[in-house]
Amino acid sequence: MGFLTYPLAFLFLLGVLITVHELGHFIAARLAGVRVLRFSIGFGPSIFSFTGRHGTEFRLAILPLGGFVEMQGEEVVEKDDLQDYSHGISLHHASLFWKLTITLAGPAANFLLAVIIYTIIFVVGSEELSPVSEGAKQGSALFEKGERSPFLLEEVDGEKVAGWQETLFLLGDRLGESGQISLGIFDFYTGQKRTISVQIEEWLVNESQPDVLKSLGLVPTILSVVGGVESGSPAEKAELARRDLILSIDGEAVANWRELVEEIKKRPDQASRIEYIRDGEVFSRIVVPTRLEGANGLYIGRLGVSPLSEIVSYGVLESLFKGFGETGAKMLMTISMITKMIQGLISADTLVGPVGIAQIAGDTAKSSLFSFVQLMALLSISLGIINLLPIPMLDGGQVIMHTLESIKGNALPDGVLQLSFRISILLVATIFIFVTYNDLIRLFGGVFAP
Repeated sequence: MGFLTYPLAFLFLLGVLITVHELGHFIAARLAGVRVLRFSIGFGPSIFSFTGRHGTEFRLAILPLGGFVEMQGEEVVEKDDLQDYSHGISLHHASLFWKLTITLAGPAANFLLAVIIYTIIFVVGSEELSPVSEGAKQGSALFEKGERSPFLLEEVDGEKVAGWQETLFLLGDRLGESGQISLGIFDFYTGQKRTISVQIEEWLVNESQPDVLKSLGLVPTILSVVGGVESGSPAEKAELARRDLILSIDGEAVANWRELVEEIKKRPDQASRIEYIRDGEVFSRIVVPTRLEGANGLYIGRLGVSPLSEIVSYGVLESLFKGFGETGAKMLMTISMITKMIQGLISADTLVGPVGIAQIAGDTAKSSLFSFVQLMALLSISLGIINLLPIPMLDGGQVIMHTLESIKGNALPDGVLQLSFRISILLVATIFIFVTYNDLIRLFGGVFAP
């Protein structure tokens, strides 16, 4: 059943984003008094449909790659005197204000969805593993700077980071740029904080799948660093504290959290010497792990510590403000990425299509609900911005056409409309084929490569 996670996650994700987008258009049209003929989720033949009390046909179609809201006045070859005005006016009779409002309501609904998701995340709170890195790998920017010991990444370009996802967003925003990236770190060996500046020049411009962490020398790992200490636990009795880096148990070196857990499990009710570093000093304590019954009936030891992490949670009002702020930041980042791609500062091979989105949706759904809804918020923002591009069949193109019609005083010639839509369909189809090809290359490597 695991393979079904990917198509189901993809359909649910896309279904929510498309429905929200089209609902924005639909609600604005109803407020403007414009009759809505059809509200469709998907394209092609209808799977299910019904007609509402205002004469709108609501339908679910077979191809889930988009949707549309068809309003009176948008039908092909329709004569104005044959239109039914019993459920609202024609779109052509609406003022420019309402035409633009209806058009922009779709992207606005996507942005609002992101605000709601981020607000809920901030209210509910989330626990993220802190961005702890091993010593930089040889040949990386941080290695050349002399960084060898494990550290906690605290800031990127002056912005505080609580986890790796936030780190990836901030670093991803610097792709294609030249200048310096500033990293604020806490060195576990010395117990000191310092700022490292890394010089970049058209950073990862020609990379189809840029690895910003690897490029800098950041190596995400769950080190044997103490995060939480349970009250009354052996760890508390041994005076272990947050940010202590555990080095060994009874002389057995532990390089990461998994090794620490395995060594502790071997020692139920057994006095053991634990060695750790705090603020540059090495300490040694005796601990006696408590005894618990394991899954196989054997007894295992437990220390009472958890990995280094951050719990992020705020009040409702503050969460709402932060929700708007987070959405705004992601919008600017998305616009920046599109601009850099147009300028050639980021490879177009980084574009992801339906297959790639399905893979990401499935992976995040398997990972956690938190990751999945974060992906939904980010893709909702991306969908809203993409629809604002000045392409005739997208909302941005419709804004331009409505504005030109208002200036001209009447509708644009049919020939101009048909040509513009044919060009836009060709453009969208070309992009669709290109991103799908990118997805297949990522999945199957050289099989599809020329």
